[in-house]
Amino acid sequence: MTLFGPILVDTPESLLFSRALNLRSVFDFATMRSGPVGTTTHGAIGFVSSSVRKDDNWPDIQITHVSLGIISGLTEFYEHLFNVKSEIYKKYIQDENENVRSEVDANILGISLQRPKGRGYVKLASRDPFVPPLIQPNYLSHPDDVRALVEGMKIALDIFENTTVYRRINARLIKPFPGCEETIFKSDAYYECFLRQITTTYRITY
Repeated sequence: MTLFGPILVDTPESLLFSRALNLRSVFDFATMRSGPVGTTTHGAIGFVSSSVRKDDNWPDIQITHVSLGIISGLTEFYEHLFNVKSEIYKKYIQDENENVRSEVDANILGISLQRPKGRGYVKLASRDPFVPPLIQPNYLSHPDDVRALVEGMKIALDIFENTTVYRRINARLIKPFPGCEETIFKSDAYYECFLRQITTTYRITY
């Protein structure tokens, strides 16, 4: 899964802890298990079929809408989950005056590949059974997997930038990710560059 965004918005349409954590929200959660404190921030989940699979009855892309704004500690979260150095992500979320954004309304899109074609391998590293095996997942090694994820990113962004409800709140993709500036912003090459920086495995257990 790649966490695509942030998508900046001009209205309070996301979870910001500075706004959500107060006596009323804590009381609502403690007494009724409701309110912003109890949210998962997952607003919606959708499934689409990319041109790679061409099967509308068996989608290969999952799009997850995450209504989490740019919060304090977000850079450390990305460093822990994606191994993206906090200095790099701080540069990414800077505003026009090079100030690091914090407590700013935004949304994030989780783009997940459901039916990858790439194949990795697990091999013995030694005859010693206590030596960990060699694991090579080969993520994004198949060009069709990259193409499908890029299509998913474009579909998701189209919903934010070209629908009435999101145009009303001026939803827009934040500036290019550091290291991808040499590609044309919002081109297929840019999306591929982005997802190769911020992609990880992801599993939800219910």
